[in-house]
Amino acid sequence: MNANSKSFLMILLPLVTPLAGCKFNFSQSTVKKIEPGRPISLKESRDPSKKQVLVYYGNNPVETSLYVSERAKILASFSEAAKMPNIKTSVLLAARSKFEKDASEFGIAVTKDVSGIRSSVCAKDARIGAGAFLISNAAVINNDIVFCNPGEIAQPIPDSESMKFARMYSRMRNNPIYEHSPLSHPEMLKAVLDTVAVLFPTSKFEYSLVLKSHGSETMTITPKVGYEARIITPKFVAEHFQKKSENSTLVSNKGLDKDGLEKDGLDKDGLDKDGLDKDGLDKDGLDKDGLDKDGLDKDGLDKDGLDKDGLDSIDHAGLAKNGKPEGAIAAGIAKGVMLAAILDPARDLFFNVVFMESCKSDIGPLMQDLADVPYPTIGYLYGSDLKGLAYTTVNWAALGSSGATSLRSWLTGVLGGAADKAK
Repeated sequence: MNANSKSFLMILLPLVTPLAGCKFNFSQSTVKKIEPGRPISLKESRDPSKKQVLVYYGNNPVETSLYVSERAKILASFSEAAKMPNIKTSVLLAARSKFEKDASEFGIAVTKDVSGIRSSVCAKDARIGAGAFLISNAAVINNDIVFCNPGEIAQPIPDSESMKFARMYSRMRNNPIYEHSPLSHPEMLKAVLDTVAVLFPTSKFEYSLVLKSHGSETMTITPKVGYEARIITPKFVAEHFQKKSENSTLVSNKGLDKDGLEKDGLDKDGLDKDGLDKDGLDKDGLDKDGLDKDGLDKDGLDKDGLDKDGLDSIDHAGLAKNGKPEGAIAAGIAKGVMLAAILDPARDLFFNVVFMESCKSDIGPLMQDLADVPYPTIGYLYGSDLKGLAYTTVNWAALGSSGATSLRSWLTGVLGGAADKAK
């Protein structure tokens, strides 16, 4: 694999891997599992007398012409790569099939969720006395973001709030990532929380937050087609699924000097005594300064923290030019950035439940940050393990016939049951 391929390997991972399986291991089924809910504060509610609100954040890509074009190029790259010699064809075609299926299945799951919430929560005859705020990428792009107060049907958010999202999207739409997945940008998440605080004042409401998206080890929210398709060429795909010849797998020590180096000063892996190949790059395709042949680090950033387009690591849309939040990388919302937005004391939103319904949404060491907050703003936190999730964890339509009277108790029950089944 050449240096450029290695540099963009982490970009390829979310592109070719479905939500339900987050590794390049297509020959084996993966465990679909959510973690047991972890209580962040001693009580799931600060004030049980307050009304409850469900905030649903569905990051499914919109099939804009750009998205359709890029998806087609990626699928074509898989097909062309399958024709190349020494390719694990069956594995590659299985990966292509899963990518193609995921392109439709994930969007269907979000549509089903929204429909279930509108019928079970945003309805005059709803048994649950809760409000809701529903947003998806399609809602942003089509200016169709809706909410409902308890006991009322869904209605568009006020023009003053709607224009805020429209202005943000107008500044993103020329970007190849945020054009079809604007909710992948951290400023959108912050705007949603700000709007929720306006529509449902904290003096009267508490909240449950569901973040439904693709994800990764570092990102809670990231788009499926997360980079320009020109990167995912047939050669790029082929190099990952290439069979190793018998000669390459049987390494001989013959011809090596006392230091284990060949006549060219390289070891059996083609690296010199400093661990660099003939191009001066290490096994990860990086030079001694941690940069690839294009001068970019493992996250695709140069020495000044800017990407190839001169934008910082979190701001592909040009919304902020100075600095970047700690832990952020390109194309999405990093776990630390997500937590910082939710815990922001300026809003003082208390979340009975936070469900990060995205692949590999475990936040690991960041749990300590939550534990150290003197006045916790999360009751229960649910996420996936480091393997993945099914497309649908919560059957929102079932809420209407469940007989439940509390959104928080019903949701924790459903998520707790899903976690128990996955053990």
